[in-house]
Amino acid sequence: MRIRFAKKSDIWLLYNWVNKIDSIKNKLITNKKISKTDHKIWYENSLKNRNRYIWIIENKHIAIGQLRFDINEDKKLCFIDIYIDKEHRKNNFGQNAINKAIDFIILKYTLDYIIALVLKTNVKSLNFFYSLGFGEFCNLKNYFELRLKVEKK
Repeated sequence: MRIRFAKKSDIWLLYNWVNKIDSIKNKLITNKKISKTDHKIWYENSLKNRNRYIWIIENKHIAIGQLRFDINEDKKLCFIDIYIDKEHRKNNFGQNAINKAIDFIILKYTLDYIIALVLKTNVKSLNFFYSLGFGEFCNLKNYFELRLKVEKK
């Protein structure tokens, strides 16, 4: 398993993942299909955004998921979003990808916390983040804010 930075040619790969049923039903902000036009604008802006990192998670050179970090330097926070194709979820690829991304990001930024916003109904995702050491920081109406304290290695 490896992670690599997303490139322009990954645009439709991410588009297909974000519009999969299992992705849509577990999203906090976008809970409906995203148009190609909207995705193209978002993706092009994302690749230019110096505080956004998008990685493609690969296993044996096959793309199996994506990982995104959005950095807020002023508040020393990093927001995380991850999607792994359903058939690859039980192999610790998500955990390994997040650990590799954290190792990279803490060399570039001084961060206090990595934050995951997870719907209360998304029990598998909640359990996944708890298993990584994230703890409940805030219990909001329909989601939890989970935080992981960043430790320099």
